[in-house]
Amino acid sequence: MNDITQGSIPKHLLKLAGFIAVAMTFQTLYYLVDLYFVAGLGEASVAGLSLCGNLAIAVLALTQMLGVGTSSLIGSVARCGGSPGFNRGPTGYWIPNISLSCIVSPAVVEPSSEFRSA
Repeated sequence: MNDITQGSIPKHLLKLAGFIAVAMTFQTLYYLVDLYFVAGLGEASVAGLSLCGNLAIAVLALTQMLGVGTSSLIGSVARCGGSPGFNRGPTGYWIPNISLSCIVSPAVVEPSSEFRSA
């Protein structure tokens, strides 16, 4: 556990951003490898993979935003010791997170089932 309240802010930001950059690099490499192998199946397969890849990145960005918001709220509640100003608690961020997951998941899964049956 690191105390990020002490020390240089840019150093802490670089330390936190380094892990995210490495993870995003590997996700991009997985996508490119998939695209390489699917390219032999035809243009329609490449188009389907490109569409699903873009949707996956958009969903990833959306869940990252919601996750960071939820984490910051939980941290604020923990820091304040559950003061009366935070009566809602983390539920205020879980409800939009679950709602968007229920909306986005079928939108991503349904088109992919058409490509599997082709």
